[in-house]
Amino acid sequence: MPIELMRQLIENQSKELGIRAQELELQKQQDRHGFEYSQKALELKAKDQINSRDHQLGMRKTVTRIVMITIAALALIVTFALWKDKDQVAIEVIKAVVYVATGAFGGYGVASARAKSQSDDPSGRE
Repeated sequence: MPIELMRQLIENQSKELGIRAQELELQKQQDRHGFEYSQKALELKAKDQINSRDHQLGMRKTVTRIVMITIAALALIVTFALWKDKDQVAIEVIKAVVYVATGAFGGYGVASARAKSQSDDPSGRE
């Protein structure tokens, strides 16, 4: 009887070793898949960042062009008004530009200050 019990014990251990080997193989496969997924995620994130940078650069170039064209147009209007002896028109255009610029920079400053205060306050309250 003890010999039969020993055979049964050895047989059970053999089966357990086989199951453990299968578990280890599954773990290796999961690790491989996780690694491959991580690599692809990193590649996609890098491509996304490149696209984002390209888009931001394009937007900056577009805004710069619009600002330069606007400044050139305003300079031409003021120059033309002065050339035609319309000093009052030139003064009014310059006033309008100053008022708009003041409002724009003031609004930008307020928005920037609010954004900074909200990022400093973790509760999200002002």
